[in-house]
Amino acid sequence: MAGQQDANRLGGDAAQSGWPAQAAARHSTDRLCENRPVTITAKVPIKKAYDRLLPTDVFPVDKNTMKCEVLAGSVRVIVLE
Repeated sequence: MAGQQDANRLGGDAAQSGWPAQAAARHSTDRLCENRPVTITAKVPIKKAYDRLLPTDVFPVDKNTMKCEVLAGSVRVIVLE
């Protein structure tokens, strides 16, 4: 019963699924520990994409789409020109 009460405090899917609190907590934090592939597709023509925080990191643009990877726990500020 204590596990269900902890899951209720977490809210969302964990509360409704009846998972033990440990599984619910593990599930919600696993997403924060992995790199994420990102695709940006523009509706207007773009020729160049780079990271504003690391200008030397330029990304290839193909058909108004650029792809990159965001490392776990970090951010990227992408400039599209």
